[in-house]
Amino acid sequence: GLTYQEALTRAKANGFNLQVTDGNTAGVVINQDPTPSALAPKGTPIQVKLAVTHQTVVIPAGLVGEPLSVAEQMLTNDGIPYSLQPGGNDPNRPANTVSRVSPPSGTSIPKGQIVILYVVNYTNGTPTMTPEPTATAKGTEAITSSAEAVAPPKRPIRRNRRSSRP
Repeated sequence: GLTYQEALTRAKANGFNLQVTDGNTAGVVINQDPTPSALAPKGTPIQVKLAVTHQTVVIPAGLVGEPLSVAEQMLTNDGIPYSLQPGGNDPNRPANTVSRVSPPSGTSIPKGQIVILYVVNYTNGTPTMTPEPTATAKGTEAITSSAEAVAPPKRPIRRNRRSSRP
């Protein structure tokens, strides 16, 4: 259902007059006369009844055990906001694995309610392997630096300027 303002805007744009049957303009349209599929001449009053309804969403199944990026995408696709909570360390699980969801999967919640994802071995960002610097690498840097300092200056390249005419 549309909100009162959305229904009013749509009715006016199509040449109709919107009337609320009980004076309540809060919520969304739950009933209308004539019905949306009925034909009515322009200028006809459209009577609507609105009610406050609480839209709900169901937390998707299969979040626990998934990589954080997969769980985030699933919730985003369903329009469910979420927050992250570190869930401790578990040497038997990879980094950024969802260990628990609150409220749990399958729960019907009001639209807009935040779901908490508990993440084991949580790292901020994508984990990557960073090689440790070695003595060899440092030695190479020193040699390269000193070689550049001692190297003679480069000479400009001269080209023969011969005409390519036959």
